[in-house]
Amino acid sequence: MLRTVEAEKYVAVLDVRYGSRYGELNERFYRRIDLVFGFVGLFGGSAVVFGAVSANPTLAAWSGGVVAACAVFERLIRPIERAVEHRDFKKKFADLDARSSAMSCVELDTALRRLQMEAPTGISSLAIPAFNANLRSNGRDESVIPETAWQKAVALLV
Repeated sequence: MLRTVEAEKYVAVLDVRYGSRYGELNERFYRRIDLVFGFVGLFGGSAVVFGAVSANPTLAAWSGGVVAACAVFERLIRPIERAVEHRDFKKKFADLDARSSAMSCVELDTALRRLQMEAPTGISSLAIPAFNANLRSNGRDESVIPETAWQKAVALLV
């Protein structure tokens, strides 16, 4: 019985660490998205000004359209707000990890489930890369799950 409880607690601690890792990858993903929107806004705005000054209405119209579309997507996605949400929950999972050694298996599992329910929705393509990174950082390389090409591509963005 003792071995089962220890094994359950070990798995719960891995789940807590996964929550922290998943939050970290999502935070970085949304910060990268925000960086792209900022880059397009700055350089697109410069292109609009250049097109207007050089009397090139085609350049001004296209770059203005790109800047406007980017602004709409940024407003819909709200990447910086999502990054902050994931950062906050990453910290909560890390705090639970720090307290886990003093908790019983039931207490840890209850706190973990509560955090999982409250955590923001993340990018599903980052779930397996986060899971694998968590296993590798805890010395469990033999248990990693194969990643699809899409999951690998999204993980490269972070």
